[in-house]
Amino acid sequence: MTYATKTFVYWTYSGDTMLGRLIAWATDGPWCHMGIGFELNNGARERYEALKNSGFAGPKPYETLIEFGEENPKRRMLVAYTDFGTEISEALRQLCRSMVGQLSYNTEQLAFMALSERYRFPVPRSPDRTVCSEAVSRVLEPHIELRDARRKTHDMVNPNSAWRRYVEVRSGYGAVTAPPAGR
Repeated sequence: MTYATKTFVYWTYSGDTMLGRLIAWATDGPWCHMGIGFELNNGARERYEALKNSGFAGPKPYETLIEFGEENPKRRMLVAYTDFGTEISEALRQLCRSMVGQLSYNTEQLAFMALSERYRFPVPRSPDRTVCSEAVSRVLEPHIELRDARRKTHDMVNPNSAWRRYVEVRSGYGAVTAPPAGR
């Protein structure tokens, strides 16, 4: 039986696409996309991500992520492993598997997120549509909380706020859990 032994989170940037550049600009950081993946007991790695035209998808081979970063010098990626261990990693993998097929998000949802980040415009809840950072935030909770004092719902988490929060928590400068919404 194949099972997950480790969990990793990844961020990517597509400087060769207008959408990638706009997301990075709107969210004040170096990233425009993120996903979650797992190293398996047989040595293989698989990943999951929410994409505009594919919904929440996976498992996808890790090698396609590597190829993405090698294809074009205007692209970059970062992979960060967690220390969750086998039991939690496999539970998160099963959660990702159960989310596969959730509806794709739309351009309006990305626009609301950009307006929120730049101008503090409220992001409407989208329980049936999931963007990449929202999906990872939901999966990692409660092990690592990617929401922060400003982004109190998963819908508001973007790749750059998640990256900043992840670095903060993993480096010991932030609590693992953020205050719940309304506190």
